[in-house]
Amino acid sequence: MQHLEPIADAAFEILKEKFQYVFDQLERENKQHQVVKGRFVSYLQEHIVIGFNSSSYDIPLVKALLEYLLGEIKFVILKGKNFTCLTTAKLKFLDIKNYIAPGFDYAKFNRAYEVEQQKFYWPYEWFQNFHSWTSRRCHHKAFYSSLKENISQEAYALFKRFGKKNWTSMRDHLEYYNNLDVEPFCKL
Repeated sequence: MQHLEPIADAAFEILKEKFQYVFDQLERENKQHQVVKGRFVSYLQEHIVIGFNSSSYDIPLVKALLEYLLGEIKFVILKGKNFTCLTTAKLKFLDIKNYIAPGFDYAKFNRAYEVEQQKFYWPYEWFQNFHSWTSRRCHHKAFYSSLKENISQEAYALFKRFGKKNWTSMRDHLEYYNNLDVEPFCKL
């Protein structure tokens, strides 16, 4: 979160400069166009943040934190319990799964764009709030998932081995996991 708003601010300055001719024309027009100008500024200020399958897990998990850190939530689109869009003054969170073919999982998405990155392991159902992230470790059963195959003993051993070297808490693991999720989008 600490990086998103400064990025949005910098992007807005670039867009404002790029579309200066629009602002100039709106200034020359009558007062009725001030409403259009306000909407245009609002549109340019909304920096899009894309997630993969974020509407059912990531966005609901951080919604309260978003309100606390970023202020009022301006706009929400719900599809059942899933957040397909959540907008603050400067950020618009979207789930890319709403824009791709059904059945496309993250691995297929990466392969389609020739990205080699693989997902790491995360205990989705165990991690239901931010109180869990101060935990120093989680057990193999924490990786149980009612939605997909559970991780193998070998994968859990890799998780533990890697974690001992690199993490002091589940928060460190979450940061690593999220960075792995972001890297393919950066490559695209």
